[in-house]
Amino acid sequence: MTPSMTPASAIEGVRFLAVRLRRSWHRDEYARLLTAELEAHLALHASERIREGLPRAEAIRDARLQLGGELQTRERCLDAMTFRWMVRWFGERRF
Repeated sequence: MTPSMTPASAIEGVRFLAVRLRRSWHRDEYARLLTAELEAHLALHASERIREGLPRAEAIRDARLQLGGELQTRERCLDAMTFRWMVRWFGERRF
């Protein structure tokens, strides 16, 4: 423990690592949850744009553009939530 680190901050650091490790090993579960959350955000944004008078197809397109690409956003979020590099490393070493 460094001089500036308190026991509480050390515990928080351990919790942070534990959560990321769990998410890394249960990545499929978190990917499903994240996909559902992103779909909810898209639906919310699209419904707001429809209320503003945009046609449905254009509102959905606008929501997708605002999100910045569903797949890219999902992958960035999963990378941030997990230790993807470690999972890949272990995966490459399996025979």
